[in-house]
Amino acid sequence: MVGLRPMFRTPLLAVGLGAIAGGFEVVALGATLKLSLLPVDAAMLGLAGVVLGSLVGFLAGVPAGLVVELATRSWFPPRRYAAGMALVAVLLGLWYLVPLGLVKVEQGLVPAGVALALTPIGVGGVVWFNAGYWFRREDIGERRRLGWWFVGPCMGLALGALGTLLVLDRDHGSARALAGDPLVVLVGVDGLRADHVGALAADAPAPTPSLDALASAGLSFDNVVAPVPAAGPAQAALMTGRHPVRAGVVRASDRLLRGYDTVAEAFAGEGYATGAFVTSPELAAGHGFEQGFEVWDDDPAMPVRGLARLQVVRFARAAGLQVGPLASVRSDAETVAQVAPWLEAVGERPALVWVQLDGPSRATDRDSLERALGDVDALVGRLRAVATTAARGRPVTFAVVGTRGQPMGEHPGGIGHANLFDESVRVPLLLEPHVMKAIQHRRVSLQVRLMDVPAALLALCRLDPLPDAEGADLIGFAQGLRTRHYASLLALARSDAEGGLLLGYRATRGGEDGNIKFILDHRTGRSQLFDLVEDPREQTDIAESQGEAVAAIRARVLQEAGPLFRD
Repeated sequence: MVGLRPMFRTPLLAVGLGAIAGGFEVVALGATLKLSLLPVDAAMLGLAGVVLGSLVGFLAGVPAGLVVELATRSWFPPRRYAAGMALVAVLLGLWYLVPLGLVKVEQGLVPAGVALALTPIGVGGVVWFNAGYWFRREDIGERRRLGWWFVGPCMGLALGALGTLLVLDRDHGSARALAGDPLVVLVGVDGLRADHVGALAADAPAPTPSLDALASAGLSFDNVVAPVPAAGPAQAALMTGRHPVRAGVVRASDRLLRGYDTVAEAFAGEGYATGAFVTSPELAAGHGFEQGFEVWDDDPAMPVRGLARLQVVRFARAAGLQVGPLASVRSDAETVAQVAPWLEAVGERPALVWVQLDGPSRATDRDSLERALGDVDALVGRLRAVATTAARGRPVTFAVVGTRGQPMGEHPGGIGHANLFDESVRVPLLLEPHVMKAIQHRRVSLQVRLMDVPAALLALCRLDPLPDAEGADLIGFAQGLRTRHYASLLALARSDAEGGLLLGYRATRGGEDGNIKFILDHRTGRSQLFDLVEDPREQTDIAESQGEAVAAIRARVLQEAGPLFRD
């Protein structure tokens, strides 16, 4: 190899540098990854990181070798080889560190982002000086027992092993938890409407025996509002107890900032183990919803658990490369399958488990909706059985909530086209508390909101409410202590092609036992008003005959939606 030209030798030398870079990536993953992995899974991930890093190194070595070949013809071979390795090191640094820098910049940490983006230059300089020394010794004929072909990959594998140990070094909960604290399981189903549950609607499209059994065993709320019918905003409401507009999460690109307290942080602070298992790509790690969770398992179905976190795989998937394992999409069943092993690892400690399913949101017709509801119902039954087994006789609070509804063509836009009509915003909540005291109403039809759910879970576990949260304890409705509807601002951020921003309001009708719905198309200024008592399917717009009421509601909506216009 000593006599090889730089354009041929540089890619071969770059394999070792790539292995080391891949090892460092595994170490970084080990320190930040929130997946719960078995030892064999962690070892496979470490090996995959090193192997893929070696491949990236080789690919980076090809253009680096060509540049050195053409630009350094007058240099001595040791300097040319060193220049090739230095250039490869810079390219690898750009590949791994610039994306991290961009994330920091998006988070407002501009100095940190710039520092990460400039780090490859320093890395290249370090490699230049060390490689130069190495190749000068080679040039004078000094023999070495261990060549770079051996040293580089071995260093990469050692780093990969360290990353594997970091992945496995995770505690579950703390000694602050009390022996009588319950296991709390909250299941969110994207696309599940109130009229999809047999216990709540006589004309439900498919049998839902597991959901019906849950409703029979506990409490049911059939008039829950998803204030922003989209996966991310719904998650923000359930995690923070705030309206998504006030939590700053309305669009798919929005991230939940660390300044907001989450229900997971509240439970973790009391010693609960906290694990989340999600299907929807919209809730992937990096959107801020993982705050407070020890485990955030959103791993797509791939041959190696955690493989999708590696930079080369992320790039391939982002570029639309859909071949082999890269085309895999996680199913609800695969999400649920990860819950039992984690609960087994948690052992006797109390835990908060968040499970997010999205089967109904993928329905494209009546038949696929019926299949999706049947699948979700079976998975809910399986999760209840898993929770009972894992609790080992300890108390369990189990809840299922729809995070948004799936329109099936009831209004213009077609199937799956989100809107602010009740097929999108009215969802069910089925709650089986571990304590049932002074319950007067097993079924509650008063209007509540997704942001009320965290307050209920915290109150059931005798934990303090989240600071500045606006949600109310739902148990008060079942006990008869809360007797009025809770109004809610509605919002939906659509693309310009879809019509832009929709705003709305769902509120009590003039002190009577019923609701009205107001919808405002912000771009056109068109207002609609519906009486949900007389017109539950929202077919008759009465805005024209209720001009004074429309003007008053419109003013209130625009005032509450103010944060949307300050972006």
